[in-house]
Amino acid sequence: MKLTKTLKETIARDMAQSFYPPEAQQEIADNLSAFARGVAEASIPKEVLACFNKSPGYFRTDNDVKFANSNGSVYGTDSVTVYFSGGNLPCDGSYFSFPENVEATRLWELRKKMQEAFHALYTKIISVLNSCTTTKQLEEVLPEAVPFIPKESAGMLVPVEAYQSLRRELALMAQENKESK
Repeated sequence: MKLTKTLKETIARDMAQSFYPPEAQQEIADNLSAFARGVAEASIPKEVLACFNKSPGYFRTDNDVKFANSNGSVYGTDSVTVYFSGGNLPCDGSYFSFPENVEATRLWELRKKMQEAFHALYTKIISVLNSCTTTKQLEEVLPEAVPFIPKESAGMLVPVEAYQSLRRELALMAQENKESK
């Protein structure tokens, strides 16, 4: 089977995710989000939160908070935005001055290291995949990639799940079009 650019990207992503699962990164992001939400809520006066909870339509809201320490410098080397999973707060996405927090800093650094390691591994895998033009060549050069090569389905070079998902979506859309006429 010929290795297309899309197929190479799929194999590289799946291989890298086997070492750095998205669920682990999401768990860290969720913990950061909970920390950020707690700090943001604590910095909003109780009277304002009570009024917001009673009449949220009168407030400008946002569902993210940007990390900054008490000196105003951002944790890490770039802006850190954390999205609230539990809804908006009466704020304008502005920076909150957080006290130095060892746990939040540790989580942010761990998240950043995982992302960097994932991208470094992905890049290495892609560079090897780019030297191959067929799956047979890939099997010889990098046998570890064989379990990540999607199986052919009905002559298509896509994973079976993607093919089945697209068919379900198309059937749903066709049904909605029939019903709307």
